Amino acid sequence: MQIVIEENSYIERFLSKHPRYSQELKQEINDKILIMINDKPYKIKTVGRLKYRGQPIFEYKIALDKNFVCRIAYIKEENQITVFYISTNIIKINFTKEVHNLRGVSGK
Repeated sequence: MQIVIEENSYIERFLSKHPRYSQELKQEINDKILIMINDKPYKIKTVGRLKYRGQPIFEYKIALDKNFVCRIAYIKEENQITVFYISTNIIKINFTKEVHNLRGVSGK
């Protein structure tokens, strides 16, 4: 399965605000997202009933070190996983509100 970190303004802004973790975070996503999906599905949650490109949105938390924790939002499409949003807002309800307000996201 192909992993894509979407090149959009949300991700670009996030990575530019956290340049120290930029490469490590991209590597973590590419190396571990399939492990999380296949081996630790209990850590994966849906983001309300929201959809992006008509697909349900999933999220999970990444802790790179004790000072940097974030959540990523992604969708699964055929043979591709697309990460389209990253936030340091780790409180689930607040993260859901952020994702709900993104361009291209639909649902309740």
